[in-house]
Amino acid sequence: MSLPALRQELALYKGPRSLQGEPTWSLHDPVRNLYFRIDWPTFEILCRWHLSDPQQILQAIRDETVLDLDEDYVKAVIEFLYKRELTQRASTRDSQAMSNETNKRKQRWYVWLLHRYLFFRVPLWRPDPFLTDTLSWVRWLGSRGFALATLAALMVGLVQTIRQWDTFTATLVDMFSINGLIAYAVTLVSVKVLHELGHAYTAKRFGCRVPNMGVAFLVMFPMAYTDVNDVWQLKSRRQRLTVGAAGIMTELSIAAWSTLLWAILPDGALRTGVFLLATTTWISTVAINASPFLRFDGYFLLMDALELPNLHKRAFDLARWDLRKRLFGLGDAVPEYHSRKRSRFLKLFAWGTWIYRLVVFSGIAVLVYLMFPKPLGPLLAWVELYWFIFKPILGELKIWYERRSDIVRTRRSLLTLFVLLLFAGLVSIPWDSRIDAVAVLKPAEQYNLTLRSAARLESIVVESGTRVEQGVLLARFKNPDLEFERRQLETRLAGIERLLQNRSVNDELRERSQVLTSDAAKLRSEIDGINEKLVALEVRAPAAGTVYWEDLDLNSGSWLEERTTLGQIIVEDKPVVVAYVDQLNLSRIELGARGKLFFDSGVIAPLNVELSSIATDATRVLNDTMLGSVNGGEILARSRGDQVIPETAIYQLRLEPQDDYLGDLSILQGHLTLYGEPQAWITPYWRTALATYRREAGF
Repeated sequence: MSLPALRQELALYKGPRSLQGEPTWSLHDPVRNLYFRIDWPTFEILCRWHLSDPQQILQAIRDETVLDLDEDYVKAVIEFLYKRELTQRASTRDSQAMSNETNKRKQRWYVWLLHRYLFFRVPLWRPDPFLTDTLSWVRWLGSRGFALATLAALMVGLVQTIRQWDTFTATLVDMFSINGLIAYAVTLVSVKVLHELGHAYTAKRFGCRVPNMGVAFLVMFPMAYTDVNDVWQLKSRRQRLTVGAAGIMTELSIAAWSTLLWAILPDGALRTGVFLLATTTWISTVAINASPFLRFDGYFLLMDALELPNLHKRAFDLARWDLRKRLFGLGDAVPEYHSRKRSRFLKLFAWGTWIYRLVVFSGIAVLVYLMFPKPLGPLLAWVELYWFIFKPILGELKIWYERRSDIVRTRRSLLTLFVLLLFAGLVSIPWDSRIDAVAVLKPAEQYNLTLRSAARLESIVVESGTRVEQGVLLARFKNPDLEFERRQLETRLAGIERLLQNRSVNDELRERSQVLTSDAAKLRSEIDGINEKLVALEVRAPAAGTVYWEDLDLNSGSWLEERTTLGQIIVEDKPVVVAYVDQLNLSRIELGARGKLFFDSGVIAPLNVELSSIATDATRVLNDTMLGSVNGGEILARSRGDQVIPETAIYQLRLEPQDDYLGDLSILQGHLTLYGEPQAWITPYWRTALATYRREAGF
């Protein structure tokens, strides 16, 4: 067996010892700037490659080291070198083989376009000379003293921010505007440039070359990148980890100092600027860069810390092997052996990555769908979902199909099939007759006590919980502004009336009599309106019942705004339950349906109820405002003035209690379980998906 000639420009670099204490090396291809991690046996074989004979190489290794290798290991190295294109191709046969490999790698135009849509890089700058010239200026940023100072700044800044937490959150909410989002975008770009410079300067500090920096596009979303492949030349594992963590440490340093500055600076443009820096760096570091589930800094740090190159692929292979073993009991060989603890971690890591990618790429697909016009938006979203989510799933299903003869022979497969059929029946057979809805128990008849104009409380005449008769005075308010305005109007009216009395002796007044009469009528109307408001400041019972005040801590002298709800007059009668259901569940219920109301307090026993009426029209204004999401309820709604408007079509149900209710007759929230037509669990999801498709299918 002849050995192929190695390319002369290849270089070997000694690497750090593995976690097991074995020496490692990196094989560098300078043409493509690629590094290949090789183990000890491969290194020993390559060092004796000049012997040109596999048997001589193996014998030299046995004589000079403790290794005892066979010819298969040499064959594996040859295959590795051919596959990675690390050998010289001088003969006609080699040239033909290389041509065939090149043709195999050629892509059709639409495949090329697809790959460029999913991911591509644009180098923008060769920073190595600049980094060399300016390294001395920033070297102090990597010192131990600066690290300790940053840690101190972080602690002080967090303490001060906690003390001003209400201001901090209010500022964050205020930034959610068009101008605020633009400012965040500019800040994020600036921070990411500093992030990449952190990687570049740290690599240069350890003597590595940084050939280029630029922008990478993941599904058309830009991300900065820095080529620091030369860190594979470093012998120290700690130095590699330092380069990998430099970007995150840069952002955290910016966040620490920005948090401190925000806490001590006065209000102004500078404080707003450091607030943007603080929030942007905290969020981007935690949510993006520190995540090991995509190929960002967190992934490479974890990969280097575990000494597991190609961590994602190796974890996925192990998790898929484990899945096939659990589902079908297949006795395949383990892809690679690890300790029990590490093996468990890799499986959990693989599942966590799959779930994380499902959420992230689904969200990106929605953004792409909304950003681009139809039909381009749906097409690009589908391509992204297929490539990152459906294609791996279909690939695994294809393997199951190809190995169906092995799968059907195992007992575990029968158990899996039984569980699958049971689950399918559970979600697809219409057996669940329950209909859940939010509801309130309240008096069948009640009256709100509302202040018609802003006023000052003089006195509460009747205490909360007292039964009163219709027309009884409940509270007395006073508005000095209205009284002053009435006196001014009465003075003006008196003056006009005197002029009208003297019109018989004054020709000019006689000519103006019609105008004066009209002004007098207008003033009397205004005075009557003010008198009505002043009379309404004496709050009286609109009907006989029990009065309940909203705020029991009101004191004389308190000012209240116009339209403030003071309380309710509750007519002591049988209570009623009001519930709201969506349009999908409306067709499942009919009058006379029975159910049970469970109170949110958990103190009162559930109440049996019977459906007495169903609204024919959707609720346009939610009168039971406490159920709206704007007030902490579960019904998705928005505010419009004093009204709460449901965001989706909901219908009001009225139900009669079948049990005697012995508690206080007030408004109580709860959850209603009503029994109607049975439905499969999957039905509402299927209907929603179908409705979405029909809505979005038209171009």
